[in-house]
Amino acid sequence: MVDPRNGTIAVHSEPKEGPDGLRYRCSVPYGFGDVVPAGRWTFDTSGLVRYR
Repeated sequence: MVDPRNGTIAVHSEPKEGPDGLRYRCSVPYGFGDVVPAGRWTFDTSGLVRYR
């Protein structure tokens, strides 16, 4: 998830079905400018722009 208003990114993983539906058991926070891993790939976020 990318939030351009506050410049944050969250990578969610380890989905599991529960009583309320699908939930992710792990969430790792990142900020704009970080290199974010996503499986076998990485995503350079240095070019992302925050909303002002």
